[in-house]
Amino acid sequence: MTFNEDLLMRNFFWGLCLVLLRAGCGEKHVSTDSQSRRLKDSVKPRKQPTQQDAIADTTENNDSESFEEVLADFLASYNKIEKTDKQVISGSDTLHLHETYYCLHDSSLIIPKRYLWGGDTTKDFTANTFVSKIILLKNKDTLFNKIITKSYFNAILDEQQKKYAVLFGGGSGKYNEAKGGFMFGFSVSIPLTDLGTAVHLVIDKNGKEKIMDDFTFINKYHEEW
Repeated sequence: MTFNEDLLMRNFFWGLCLVLLRAGCGEKHVSTDSQSRRLKDSVKPRKQPTQQDAIADTTENNDSESFEEVLADFLASYNKIEKTDKQVISGSDTLHLHETYYCLHDSSLIIPKRYLWGGDTTKDFTANTFVSKIILLKNKDTLFNKIITKSYFNAILDEQQKKYAVLFGGGSGKYNEAKGGFMFGFSVSIPLTDLGTAVHLVIDKNGKEKIMDDFTFINKYHEEW
């Protein structure tokens, strides 16, 4: 290799190093700017979600299932009856739980058209409501015999849920020996939307009941059940 060729190779090598060094600095600068923007964003006041935001989220989250399919599923649930029959031995007591979740076919709920995120928004929607009948026996004594409706949970529902939601889902009645009772979980939600809340009913083996919102259940009962 001649002297000129050697000098050319050295210049090329150091030039390449300078380019890489500048590129690395540029990448670090972009990363720092990005981090700075994220930090600024994190301290900006956030707008509280509105009802319209929730309906928009429902539309986005249900892209894979059309409104017609959701509606068909809801209408089909009118003719379904869910039953739970359970027997639990607790010490010297035998507990029998019977739960029946069913539709009233009452056409008593009018859902305003503004909630129909993907359907006919020119008119309101008339829906049926649901209830859960729970009977708890200890040996031969009836400790609890009530029909659970949405209004059973009014103390922990907001106004739109009181007006437009229905009681969804059989409660399942999971038993906890340490707590000495059955837990029932429901959803009080507006049909054809994702607007709603989880509610919980606990019935102990003496027939006493306790109603809880989801926050209380998760923080005080969830791990124990």
